[in-house]
Amino acid sequence: AYQAVPLRPCPLGLFGSLRGITRRLSLLQSSRHFVPFEGPGKGGWMIPPGEDTAGGIGACDPTGLAATAAERDGCQAFMKDNRNWARLRPISSVLNTGRTIKFLVESRVEGVHFVIKIPQRKFTHEPAGEVAAHAVDNVLGLQRVPPTTLVPLPLDWLRAAAAVFMPAMYNQWVDCFVFREDSLKKAIGKWGGGPEAVLVSAQLYVHGVHRVADSPLNFLVEMGDSNAIFDPSKPKHVPKSKLEAWGLREAADMYIFDEITGATDRGSSFASKHNTFAIGTCEAPWTCDPDTTPGKLPHTIYLDQGGCFTVWQDKLGQHKRSHFQESRQADICMFSRHLFEAVTQTDAVKFNGAVRAAMPDDTWTLLRKEHFKAAVGRLVEMSKWMQRCYESHGDGVFRYDDAVLRP
Repeated sequence: AYQAVPLRPCPLGLFGSLRGITRRLSLLQSSRHFVPFEGPGKGGWMIPPGEDTAGGIGACDPTGLAATAAERDGCQAFMKDNRNWARLRPISSVLNTGRTIKFLVESRVEGVHFVIKIPQRKFTHEPAGEVAAHAVDNVLGLQRVPPTTLVPLPLDWLRAAAAVFMPAMYNQWVDCFVFREDSLKKAIGKWGGGPEAVLVSAQLYVHGVHRVADSPLNFLVEMGDSNAIFDPSKPKHVPKSKLEAWGLREAADMYIFDEITGATDRGSSFASKHNTFAIGTCEAPWTCDPDTTPGKLPHTIYLDQGGCFTVWQDKLGQHKRSHFQESRQADICMFSRHLFEAVTQTDAVKFNGAVRAAMPDDTWTLLRKEHFKAAVGRLVEMSKWMQRCYESHGDGVFRYDDAVLRP
């Protein structure tokens, strides 16, 4: 049970913004004036049990990324079935750096949680970006994005969890930017004949994730934004170990993934430390050995894809975080053989069909078709780019890949 929080009228336009700057109550004020909303950190609002809480389907393994299609599908089914949900709690929002509305679901299986992203006025596309990026990851066979899907979150559950744990201003934020936001009317409905709900993304919370700076791949941070290390014509860097070669290959593949999906919310280099994460079982001081622990090598994990599929351009190097701008005077012409084959052996029709098939149909409620079309165009341009790299440098483009595989 919970008590509804008394809410102020939603701020309107310029006057709402000016009032917020002076009174610090308006939701339209600039980020620097916002005070972070601290979530509870543990526990959560207890979700009313359904008729058969033991009948939930699917399963998720939070200790790693789904390695097979069956594991991925099983985890998506698990997250979609709210008979598996036990508690719901808001995640802290650091509003001077971002305004994503996120909640954490604690499932009825110990240790299994998933992160919910809710569309709101400023980021109506975020859940769709998460789901579409996961679909691209699956199609390219990278396996770097945790299982992600769309689920309907009952509005009463959202109101209750917010009211129990968060202050009045947070509840006003949710009320104005979600429930009463005109641009989100199509995302709220009685999906599947259930209670009134809003479409949100659900992504498995994976254990053991660290910032790249705090992982065995921390040398990528020290290299900064030196794209010349990915240009075979400029052998500026020779890996000191197979682990370092592996890390550089991981970095190049992530840059290519971000270019295709149009990621705008990840740092332009690992030195920025923004949304760059890694997962791995090697312990400090990072004595990982690819020969003795080939299945335990640390690797990047792609989180926070909400900023994907928001750019219109269908050419390489158009958005500001791109690594493929001519003005950078450095080419990323090194990548893994696997990604080279995955990208160059597809075309617009195949890619379009495969990604669409990997996404829930309801994704189009939030995803703009012109943004998706632009991503298909960037895939085509990336294929041409990678083929030109291979024509110019031959197997040199696989230098880091080969260094990992070499005895």
